[in-house]
Amino acid sequence: RLDAELSQLQRVFPGGFVLRLHVLGDFYSEAYVERWGAWLDQHPALRVFGYTARPPSSEIGAAVDRLNTAHPDRWVVRFSNAAVGELGAKTIYREPEAPRVAEGIVCPAQTSRTDCCGTCGLCWGTKANIAFVAH
Repeated sequence: RLDAELSQLQRVFPGGFVLRLHVLGDFYSEAYVERWGAWLDQHPALRVFGYTARPPSSEIGAAVDRLNTAHPDRWVVRFSNAAVGELGAKTIYREPEAPRVAEGIVCPAQTSRTDCCGTCGLCWGTKANIAFVAH
């Protein structure tokens, strides 16, 4: 079904479309990550962003990181609460003291610096770690 839906989106939006993966859930296998890589090759308009709880040192995390490297303008999947220098998503359990804290840039949608994720794009547009306030 994903094949058909991605083909349809490619036809309707040949200039580009962005998918947020796994609002609930995560990458379940290395083969599944590699399938997303094949879809990126098949559909040049496809852009993907999201998050994974898989450590970058795991087989699945390493596969995600390979796509981050191979397709930096089309695949941005951040590692949640991992000790990474970039492309991390960190949870903070305090009121942020500034727009940028030690853990990263504080999510602008959480601090009313933008209306919502749709008006922001920071997660997509920077490799810097993003800090999310626990809620």
